[in-house]
Amino acid sequence: MRRRRFDDVMRILSEHEFFVDERSIMNVLRDVSHYLSDLHTRRETAAALRRAYPSWNWEG
Repeated sequence: MRRRRFDDVMRILSEHEFFVDERSIMNVLRDVSHYLSDLHTRRETAAALRRAYPSWNWEG
């Protein structure tokens, strides 16, 4: 995985992935923050996440 600054990630998501305002992305992240915290706590491997979410694009 490659590390990126938060503001760079928000710009990439806004301009190249979802084509919505950064504020909209932040609102969604706030809505799913409990799930994301749980996912982080479980420390899932990339391979496990690929199996759990096969429709996601993992080639970044």
